[in-house]
Amino acid sequence: ENICSREVLMMERLSEKEWKEFGYEKFFALQKQKNKLSATDCSYDGKTPVYASQSQNNGVMGFTNGEPEIDIKRYRYLIFGDHTRCMNLVQCSFSAADNVKILKSNGLNMDDLAFIAVAWEKRIPDMGYARHWRKAKTVGISLPVDYKGNPDYNYMTLYSAKVRGVCS
Repeated sequence: ENICSREVLMMERLSEKEWKEFGYEKFFALQKQKNKLSATDCSYDGKTPVYASQSQNNGVMGFTNGEPEIDIKRYRYLIFGDHTRCMNLVQCSFSAADNVKILKSNGLNMDDLAFIAVAWEKRIPDMGYARHWRKAKTVGISLPVDYKGNPDYNYMTLYSAKVRGVCS
């Protein structure tokens, strides 16, 4: 039996955890865009993904032959689709369209980033085809906390791994 299995067996259910609300600024910095691309800037044979507000294809609208505007080094990024409320995780250098917000994480791993994105997205009210960022930045992100009242990153990582089937 591996340690992952033992931890999953001892893991509290979501309903048993204490939860607390946090502002998005605790986890992300809003990244300014210089170039906002459109569909006409994309091609099928480009090398740099272009993220947009769409919910399909993890938000990738197409590719460009230009250099990436955001070069991923040690940070993980989340793309927020302003019209769709979609949260798309980014794992390579990229450019973006004008209908997204680029959020640079403060060192979150992919499991924590995925957990936070899902928890946050569920709290943003659907206002139809409108700009959702003004609501998204104020609703707060409700997360499980540890005994000190801090986000329980170990729990979020383990829970995400369990959902993905890495731990069972």
